[in-house]
Amino acid sequence: LSALSACGGGGPDDDATLRAVNAAMDVESDVQFSDWLFAGAVAYGCAASSYARHNLWAVGPRGPFEVRRAGGSVVLLRDTKTLPDGDTASIAVMGNLAAGLRLRVIDEDTARPGGATARLRMLHAWPLVGAVDAFVTRADQTLTGRDPNHRLGAYESLSAYADVNGDGRLRITPAGRTDLVLFDSASIGLAANQVA
Repeated sequence: LSALSACGGGGPDDDATLRAVNAAMDVESDVQFSDWLFAGAVAYGCAASSYARHNLWAVGPRGPFEVRRAGGSVVLLRDTKTLPDGDTASIAVMGNLAAGLRLRVIDEDTARPGGATARLRMLHAWPLVGAVDAFVTRADQTLTGRDPNHRLGAYESLSAYADVNGDGRLRITPAGRTDLVLFDSASIGLAANQVA
């Protein structure tokens, strides 16, 4: 599962602003869009590249994304996609080499939350895991009796945004269960008014 940390909001209309989030299980990747290498050597396990900006007129709003093993020339995945209207996006690479890689373009054009909260959404990027629940709580809170902040029904599901406490603790469980934690972060580390 991947939490996507973003600045929220797009750049100027004539720029494409992209970054890669490598949620693949087993390959460090280079990612390009229409021959523009915008992310190099992104480690697997939900590492993210920095944002890169390029003139949209040079690459166009629709084109092929290609994923290669870092530093290699063999294309592991090619998928033609359209950039979102705001032109700012995270490109999530998911899956594994044996079962195949998948790519998802995630629009990051959204308003910032008010007050001391952060705006969070989740992408289910574990191909071998069924439906999951995501909980954001205080560090010392138990999950017993709590409703999840997000429920993701299947691999590749993307949740809606939810406003959460940015210094909270993120835990992922199988859907409907609070006794088995698949992932536990001590703190999600999001600042107030951040979009992720």
